[in-house]
Amino acid sequence: MTMPKELSALIEEGNFNPSQVEVVQDGKNVMRPDVMNFLMLASIASQAVKIRKYFDDRTPNGLIQPFTVSVTAVRQLVRLPWDAQSATFINDGPNPVRIWINSTQRPSHTSNPGEVFNIDFEVHKLKQFYLQCGPGNTASVRVTAQD
Repeated sequence: MTMPKELSALIEEGNFNPSQVEVVQDGKNVMRPDVMNFLMLASIASQAVKIRKYFDDRTPNGLIQPFTVSVTAVRQLVRLPWDAQSATFINDGPNPVRIWINSTQRPSHTSNPGEVFNIDFEVHKLKQFYLQCGPGNTASVRVTAQD
């Protein structure tokens, strides 16, 4: 059994819409097994791509970027060289530091001197962070971003 030229043309052009397929046999609408098989395989392939992307985003790439930031009363934006899954912040003091992850529109975390603050996302969503001390204060923060 061969595929009708009309159906083949729809698939080749990338304009395939399953609702356009209508097969009538003995006055009744029926779907041929080859068309049903194609539709099922296309649906499975689509889901397989989504599943692969899901797992790829949750697999670490093994990149580690350690660095130290001198923090002042002026809020600093630190952009990471890649989207990370996790980061560790160690406040070496001498003063508390406020930390915002990805946006200042979300609540901040205050890290006291000597405190270790970990952020661990399941996916690669850590793009940037902000650091700031209180007025007239400074601190040194060690950061290790992991992908």
